Amino acid sequence: MRNLKEFLDYAENRKTLRMNKKAITQAENAEYVVAEIAKAIKAMGYEISCDIGNSEFKMDIGVINPYNSEVYLLGILLDSENCKEAATARDRFVLQPSILQRLGWKLLRLWVLDWLDDPELVKRKIQALLSDEREAARKDFEASQQSIKEQQANAVREQAAVAELEPEDDDDSNPVIVSTQSEISTAVISQAVLGPSATKPAETDAAEKFDQPESAVTENIEVKPASGENTSAEPAEAEIANANITEEAGVAENTKTEGSTDASRTDVQPVKRKLSRRGPKEYKLANIKLQGEQNVFYQAANREMVKNVILKLLAKEAPIEFTALRERVMKLWSFNKASQKFNNLFTEIITEMNVSVVHDRDKDFVWNVQQEPELYNIYREIGERNLQQVCTEELINGLYVAIRENGSMQREELAREGARRFGCSKFTKVVEETFAYALDKALNEDILRVLNNGKIAISRR
Repeated sequence: MRNLKEFLDYAENRKTLRMNKKAITQAENAEYVVAEIAKAIKAMGYEISCDIGNSEFKMDIGVINPYNSEVYLLGILLDSENCKEAATARDRFVLQPSILQRLGWKLLRLWVLDWLDDPELVKRKIQALLSDEREAARKDFEASQQSIKEQQANAVREQAAVAELEPEDDDDSNPVIVSTQSEISTAVISQAVLGPSATKPAETDAAEKFDQPESAVTENIEVKPASGENTSAEPAEAEIANANITEEAGVAENTKTEGSTDASRTDVQPVKRKLSRRGPKEYKLANIKLQGEQNVFYQAANREMVKNVILKLLAKEAPIEFTALRERVMKLWSFNKASQKFNNLFTEIITEMNVSVVHDRDKDFVWNVQQEPELYNIYREIGERNLQQVCTEELINGLYVAIRENGSMQREELAREGARRFGCSKFTKVVEETFAYALDKALNEDILRVLNNGKIAISRR
């Protein structure tokens, strides 16, 4: 009897029965209901996406994680047209949700009639769940940041152990000669560095130069982390987004991709890593004192000491263009110009070291031992460099951040914004070609994408 009474009360007071015919038709439209719920979630301060996936089965609404825009905080399924596409009730209410949850989705099932009957109650239910999920996402984000800081601190300690060569005596005229027994493995070095072109003095086209001060050689300061300060040998490591697991036939994975949500499939692909690109960071020179006269550099007994000085330079300045690194080393040993003898010995030393040299835009860039070009995720201020001494990975990161901050842009507009961020006072042909190369590489690697209107946007991969 109690249930019958509740039903009669519901039938008597049901709001939808008081709607006119036009309103009822609109309310029963699935797209209308989804749009109303999405609008309510936006009013709560969240970003959302609708109809996620490319297969017949789609996620109706996805709420974007405010701490990681590449994943979703919550997925909402309604008894809409997407739900009706499933062949059986088991597919609809058991198989599809279980597959999506296994792929990392936090799901909420809503009913159209509940929304029509009491939208405020449904809103409170959504807001309560989103508050819990947001707090959990915040804790995960803080934990990942702490983990990155710990990894950076470990990298600093390892680098400091290699680079401990500074003499206790402050007398610059009598540098201490360090000879270690450590074996440094041979690096893979590009043919361009080993070839004849590596012996040429640094030449820079006037059109490529920008007003930059000479590199300063300052008083010796140990490259060790101060209390509370991060002086990692490399920029902040790449943050790895949630596992980008996708179904071969298109099951939606809880990342902001255009993948399908065919939850009837269970075969998955390997995990993919995603970078969180940022900047600009300050470009800092390593503070290393003068190492002595030219003859000190050439002495065989000082070979390990020279390698350690170069490692200290790379700890602060890598990735660094090959000739720029050579000029930094020249100043530390009082060379005014690079002779054939100096070039040959410098190239030989770099070849013996555990660093990588990557050929990029007809130039060579030296990377620190703990850096991986494909995981490099920051860009730095131009500092003491010119544009041709900035690696393509760094240029791409600058373009990526520009789009993230300003929205999609036309190709030329994006190139000009990139030039501005890297301190180019004039948009010359050399500057235009440099950013065109970086942009093409970003598009080819699916870091950026071209929209239907021709604008460049961040890829959804």
